[in-house]
Amino acid sequence: MTINKEALETSRLFSVWIPVWDAMLIVTYGNDHSFLKKSFQDQPEWSKKKKKSWIKQLDLIFSEKGTTGACYMSNTQEQYHYIHIFRKNDLGTMMNHLSHEILHMVFGLLRDRGLAHSMKSEETYTYLQGFLTQRICEQLFPDPEPEPEPEKKKKTKTKKK
Repeated sequence: MTINKEALETSRLFSVWIPVWDAMLIVTYGNDHSFLKKSFQDQPEWSKKKKKSWIKQLDLIFSEKGTTGACYMSNTQEQYHYIHIFRKNDLGTMMNHLSHEILHMVFGLLRDRGLAHSMKSEETYTYLQGFLTQRICEQLFPDPEPEPEPEKKKKTKTKKK
């Protein structure tokens, strides 16, 4: 992962599919309310009702700006999970807030699926938290495309006379 400003500027809205649990997590990042609002409005697969609902959630999150570093919301009827991370000046604070919200998401999803937290189920919780943290960080901080290797010149054999 390359942690740089350019990565954070371009990775502001993405989803993470959770295959084992058949769930989707939407993640947004940043302090630009109008950009995110427009991004929600531009989702082609979303109904007008869903867009309105998500924008309402976004407006609620941004009303708390300054009092929170990140936020998690879910709706069990509509089967959505949503994390927003506000831009922070230092990576440590951002990761602190992100991991906090991911854990809320893990507890919510697994509770909704009927898995009680106990010592016997703890690995399920920690694996899911690790999976989500990795996927989110891969989106926020993608590795740069490797530069193509220059083509090697072919050696030609010369005949001795």
